[in-house]
Amino acid sequence: MPPHEIAIAQTRASRNISHMRETIIQGYDLSTPEWLILGYIVGIGENGTKVGDIARALDVQSTYVTGTLRRLLEKHLVTAQVHSSDRRVRCMAATKNGMAVVQAVNAELGDRVDYI
Repeated sequence: MPPHEIAIAQTRASRNISHMRETIIQGYDLSTPEWLILGYIVGIGENGTKVGDIARALDVQSTYVTGTLRRLLEKHLVTAQVHSSDRRVRCMAATKNGMAVVQAVNAELGDRVDYI
């Protein structure tokens, strides 16, 4: 297969997988950035993580993360806690509902990927 045909196939596959993922995520009333941030927070564990750490992990500005976290807070998927050693720092942790949503999305994505 010539390299350009491989690139076309790869691009088409990537687009199809992205569309499938977006469809599933939207079914849980999440945007992709919300899902990425919520998933990251759930992966960190119950102690939570700082906003700056989320921004570094996603390679984005803290202001971008803050706006997305605000929406996740409104949806009751995360909570903001004051850092134990520095009251100016907020740690974000997933709520039980937030953890359940991530588990459900992951399960549905896993089921769909098994068929690809």
